[in-house]
Amino acid sequence: MVKVNEQSFNSLVNLNLEAFYNNLSADDKNKITSADQIALAELLKKSNEYQSLDQALKILVKCNSNLHDSIVRERI
Repeated sequence: MVKVNEQSFNSLVNLNLEAFYNNLSADDKNKITSADQIALAELLKKSNEYQSLDQALKILVKCNSNLHDSIVRERI
């Protein structure tokens, strides 16, 4: 069973980039502007919430791929 922290999921589902920017450290804010969504996305990828969901997604994709391969093998 794949367990994902529900709070991580909810945080990303309800993500507000402006609020995410406002919660950044002063150092991170100096590196980017609130309008630079690409730079914000790169910082978001480093967040714990994103990492947790990304890991779960990779596991689910792998499971789905393995299931598909098993079904294909059994049909032959």
